[in-house]
Amino acid sequence: MAGEIIMKTVSGVLVSAVLVVAGALTGVADDGQILRDETHASQGAAQARYILIKPQHDDPGRKYPLFIFLHGQGDSPEWMLQNAAALFTRQEFFVLLPQAPDQRGDGFSWYNLADANQLVVELNRDERLLKTMIEEVTTAHNIDRSLIVLSGFSSGGRLCFYVGFRNPKLFARIVPVSGYYMPDLLDTQLANMNGLKVSIYHGTEDTVNSFDRMKESYENLRRKGVAVTLTTYPLGHTYTPEILSRILGEVK
Repeated sequence: MAGEIIMKTVSGVLVSAVLVVAGALTGVADDGQILRDETHASQGAAQARYILIKPQHDDPGRKYPLFIFLHGQGDSPEWMLQNAAALFTRQEFFVLLPQAPDQRGDGFSWYNLADANQLVVELNRDERLLKTMIEEVTTAHNIDRSLIVLSGFSSGGRLCFYVGFRNPKLFARIVPVSGYYMPDLLDTQLANMNGLKVSIYHGTEDTVNSFDRMKESYENLRRKGVAVTLTTYPLGHTYTPEILSRILGEVK
């Protein structure tokens, strides 16, 4: 059904349905009501819920691209949907909004940067969760597996780099937004990029994830033969609806 929002929970590598919400997407955007389940991260078992938005004109006889957007620290899929429903629900491709597994305040977070010893362990955990989600939605829905675009903001942008560079055959393009490239973890992957396209978006006034550091990373990646572009805008650690519209335009 066009206009269907699907919310599910992933635990480890096992996927179980929690809640399916059907309704007109225009209705969700108009009345500001976002239905959610009560699933959240629990100790001892990494869990993550996601929201899947179908194309505006979903034809079961067609296959569509998949756009994945990873939220930043302390945010949630519901917050993104509430703030960008008009954009997400008018696309002619699937939009997947994963929820990070660790609760932080009213929102959720991916890996913990404060614990360097656990960083790679948690990055790998988050990678497994995302790959499980992707496998489920591409199996269950009319998605073209050759047209998967991974994006993310801030800590989601860092994870976007990590998962994308380690799984270049899985994605047609990655679009890190205000992210951070980790050369010590990812430069070893550069010989096996499989033609992965990288579209970086970053504010020139960003001091959280330094623009100067990202520009340096971009130039290094370009010198090493990565198919990378850098789009800049005169803002800090943020993005606007206009920028998000351009990011969604990366789905080609």
